[in-house]
Amino acid sequence: MIQVSITQLESVKKIIAKAERDIEIETNTPVRLQVVQLSQGKVGLDMLLTYVANWFGYTDRQLKDRSRKRELVDVRRIYSMLANDLLAMPFTYIGESLDRHHTSIMNLYYGGHRLLDVKDDVFVSKYWPVYRAFNLDFQNNNI
Repeated sequence: MIQVSITQLESVKKIIAKAERDIEIETNTPVRLQVVQLSQGKVGLDMLLTYVANWFGYTDRQLKDRSRKRELVDVRRIYSMLANDLLAMPFTYIGESLDRHHTSIMNLYYGGHRLLDVKDDVFVSKYWPVYRAFNLDFQNNNI
């Protein structure tokens, strides 16, 4: 669970109010923006972590462990990429879900995209099947 301070909530309220004003000025139409919590009725990071871990035959705990074996690192990369690309989760939240600093998540994320760019056979054969399955399940609300 992510804990948020009152100061952080006030900052979010100010950002939303400014965005509402800016949109109203640009479009000459009043708008009301809302903050939506992903974990209620939609896919959250915990659900994604379990989905990816189970896909590859691991537990959530194994993905959170400190092992640097290629197999586990690749699964963490895939989780980080799906969380950011499909769920638009920030690196800090992804890091909290894996008990890691956000810069470690950035390294996993960008490293995974580099492996896709160079068409690394091992990584590509792992990434695309889970990406397609998760994206399909996500869009069809099967999760």
